[in-house]
Amino acid sequence: QEKDAVYLPFWRTSAVTDGIEISSFADFIRITNQPRVVGKEWEGEPMSFWSPAFKIRPKVFLHLSRQFTITQKLFQGEKEIQNKKLYPVTLPHTEATQAMKMILASSTFNKKDVLPLLPRISFKILDSTLVYLPFTDTGHEMFQQQMRISINKNTLDFGRRL
Repeated sequence: QEKDAVYLPFWRTSAVTDGIEISSFADFIRITNQPRVVGKEWEGEPMSFWSPAFKIRPKVFLHLSRQFTITQKLFQGEKEIQNKKLYPVTLPHTEATQAMKMILASSTFNKKDVLPLLPRISFKILDSTLVYLPFTDTGHEMFQQQMRISINKNTLDFGRRL
């Protein structure tokens, strides 16, 4: 990664669900009806919900959570983050886990299949990890190269005041 990258924190929360059968990433892709071919290796991988570990406007939070959760196989965190520019963690893990139903609902293509089940759905947390992902400062935005997604810097600044 670039030496000038800023590393933004994300919560990766592995969980199984009650009320709907999601125990692997493959289950999640099928239930949310994603236009992707399910990889055999995904069958045994626990489902992980991703969310920013920093406060940001709710609409942007949900958008980032959905994008990172759906495409989690396309990127990876850094193994070594010493002496790097780390963005502060301002969103507690408890708040990130409270958003998991919303992430599931917003990730679902066919809403009528999942939305009626939301009141019955609960999550059993298996593991949670703080993962730092590299973003490049382009002047007005922070750009994540692997995901090809950007976050407006004014939005990040606003989130620091929440």
